Amino acid sequence: MADVVVPHAEGTALEATSAHVDISVPVEPEALITLDDDSVGSSPIGIALPDELEVSAGLVADDGTVVYSDADGGTEAAAQILEDGSVRIQTVIPDATASHEYTYELDVPVGSSLTAQPDGSVEVSGPDGAFLAGIVAPWAKDANGNDLPTSYRVEGTSVVQVVDFDATTAFPVVADSWLFVDLISKVTRVNTTLGVSYQVAPTAYGRVAPEAALWATWTEAVSKGVPNRQNLQEQLICHPMTYVARIKSTWNVDTWRPTVGLARTIAAKCNP
Repeated sequence: MADVVVPHAEGTALEATSAHVDISVPVEPEALITLDDDSVGSSPIGIALPDELEVSAGLVADDGTVVYSDADGGTEAAAQILEDGSVRIQTVIPDATASHEYTYELDVPVGSSLTAQPDGSVEVSGPDGAFLAGIVAPWAKDANGNDLPTSYRVEGTSVVQVVDFDATTAFPVVADSWLFVDLISKVTRVNTTLGVSYQVAPTAYGRVAPEAALWATWTEAVSKGVPNRQNLQEQLICHPMTYVARIKSTWNVDTWRPTVGLARTIAAKCNP
């Protein structure tokens, strides 16, 4: 998990710049949480707290988490800005009488589309089909830390999280949604005895992003410092396509490795 970033107050919102992403988390629960990464040239993305919640203005915890409470003072939602430029929204379900569905409305450019993926995540594509954002597959846990069945349903520009619980469930239940606009957290240039290597750190969504986002991963890596060269492109694209390499902490691309084509790069385990 990425480290938490402690934002600073700015008017009626909390602002932070994290991994190239400008993020705003509003104090007022009706306003949108927004994420904007100018480095990749895409439009800002907004997401609202679930429609089903009735919460008061948020309060800021010591770690920068914005906590929204119900009329009785019980926590019902919390939003965190994370180091890799993502935002986590957690909904607290108090008892068996609560809703089983929580609707997150996204503010995206006209013509954008949301697509549920086989792994349970959701990809947001712009009007031109380019990657805009991603939501990692959800989780939900009861008060004892046990996993509960949960999934997303896409309705237009909304993502509905469905959580399965009943009167025997240990409450409160916490349901998690995690929104990314970046596939790459950061790029680090390293000098080695063989030459220059670029250590590309993917975000949590970048690791599980669908094949349609592969070329967006390369474009974003270039925008964050990787030279636009064919041999480096082949090495980088190889990592998410090779499941062993996908889980590495960084996807290293080396300037001294030859251009051999993607198929041969994959056969060489990304190190031709």
